[in-house]
Amino acid sequence: MKNKPIFDVSFFDIDNEHSVLKFKDEDIKFKIIHPHCLDDVIGYNEEVDSEHLLRFRQAQILDKTKTNSFFSAINSAILKDKQYSYIKRVNTGDFIRIVLCEYDEFTQDELNECLKGKNLFENVDYKILSEEANIPKYPPLNKSINDKWSEKYWPMNWKGNFKENKLKQVFLNDYQFLKYSKFKSLFDAIHEYKIKNKLTTNDHITLFYNNKTDEFSIFKDTQEITKFALSHSIINGIDYICSNKNSDDYLLQDYFVITTHEPCQMCCMALLHSRIKLLLFNTFSNQPVKMLSGEDFSLASYKPLNWEYQVLQYNFLDK
Repeated sequence: MKNKPIFDVSFFDIDNEHSVLKFKDEDIKFKIIHPHCLDDVIGYNEEVDSEHLLRFRQAQILDKTKTNSFFSAINSAILKDKQYSYIKRVNTGDFIRIVLCEYDEFTQDELNECLKGKNLFENVDYKILSEEANIPKYPPLNKSINDKWSEKYWPMNWKGNFKENKLKQVFLNDYQFLKYSKFKSLFDAIHEYKIKNKLTTNDHITLFYNNKTDEFSIFKDTQEITKFALSHSIINGIDYICSNKNSDDYLLQDYFVITTHEPCQMCCMALLHSRIKLLLFNTFSNQPVKMLSGEDFSLASYKPLNWEYQVLQYNFLDK
């Protein structure tokens, strides 16, 4: 019996270099917003500047029968980090070499002591090399670059384009991404709400969709009516859902949030504390400091906080 594919990609195409999803049957795009990432650029370049290379201490293995013993002998945080799983440990060129650790993790004397504790002895089982192994700190993003880096720098594990794999994971697994028919019904509901309430493209509107119950509610910004600075459409929606929630679960943990404008800092934090999983917005903020789409910062994925949510940008609401 054939294995089922992990991802059903039959209903969309992915442009992984630009992080864009496009439904195959309609002119619709959802674009993942990331803080500016160097790996978006470097992973497609044949040449890598020295500032973007990691420095590793390496050893020549003299007794190849003990090669496997070296893998767990040194407790290197970097080499254990899945982020660097594209780096092969061993280079089998003219002689067998192994990367032991990032250059500043251990001194040569410390390495010798660690290896001795694993019954691996200098000048018998291995020889520490004075030459560093310089390896790109970001993974290659296509097979051609992978092969060229493997020849120029150090052997690489090719596991496919990690950005494409991440997009598929985001759209189909982590957030149970909806097919076009469901999205269209939600955006149609927003459009009808705008017409009914005689709203313009400048009005801020937010739809809260419960992915578990298949229910949604729509809210607008009421600052001008209430004269209350906190009456943003997102805050209004959170307040309403909170007042009608009967469980002790996190407020919005089953929700997708679709809003017409990039949220302000207050609304971003409210969504963060409410534990949403996915936010889609249309119009970028015109503020000097953007909370989600800035080039060097995104509140939705700020590591010191104890939650993060995925942010996508769409471009078809009024079509």
